[in-house]
Amino acid sequence: MKRAVRFVFLVVFGLGLATMAGCPGPDYPKCEKDDHCSKDSEGQEISEVCVFGQCQECGSDDHCSEGKTCKNYRCESVCAEDGDCGDGLSCFEGECKSECDAVAGCDASENCQKGRCVAAASPCEEDGDCDIGFRCATGICTEGVAEATDVSEACGQHARVFFDYNQIVLSQDSRSTLDQFAECLQGHPQWKLTVEGHADERGTTEYNLALGEKRARTVMDYLKNLGVPVVRLKPISYGEERPLKLDSDEQSWAENRRSELIVH
Repeated sequence: MKRAVRFVFLVVFGLGLATMAGCPGPDYPKCEKDDHCSKDSEGQEISEVCVFGQCQECGSDDHCSEGKTCKNYRCESVCAEDGDCGDGLSCFEGECKSECDAVAGCDASENCQKGRCVAAASPCEEDGDCDIGFRCATGICTEGVAEATDVSEACGQHARVFFDYNQIVLSQDSRSTLDQFAECLQGHPQWKLTVEGHADERGTTEYNLALGEKRARTVMDYLKNLGVPVVRLKPISYGEERPLKLDSDEQSWAENRRSELIVH
């Protein structure tokens, strides 16, 4: 009798282990351990690690090859000169940073614009107070302003910028949108701005809230570097909770990875 009970116990225990061993884990890119990040959604072999419930290229510098560092969960090359960095960034102590950050701010005679320290604009009352190629807009000499000297005439109170999958880096189109919006904010000093951060549905709720926060602060930092006072900016993250599109496909996900700029 004891042998029969022992046999049944071993069979049940063995079946339980087999079931646990065969459990594939959550759907990519969600994960519970590194083993769940060995294949992508199409079954292709990949080499990623599980970071806060999401498969990522890296979680620390140890996961990257020599000469690269883990930044925003991606292995990126350490810079040696400014040419290794993107637009508006300079190589400072091996990292690509905004020049304004790299030099710990600009001189009193300079302003931070698009990540670079540039000569401060001259005050003016009319176009004749400015150099050739500049116009007087909202009390300062500004290059490339449209014929209407009041840029606020073309200003809306809402803008939207988009991000690549799992990224917080601003594209050139997003930078252009924010450049125009910053002009509008400067022309309306009474405006205050809420910067919302959003993510698509992939990833855990906690991870997407953190990602939305990073996207909102990326936009806020960019506007701050263009001269918008930080006291007029309020970041907030909604993660995946307020999608523009409800479908689960690439086009919908692309539209949901965004930041909303809302004037109030």
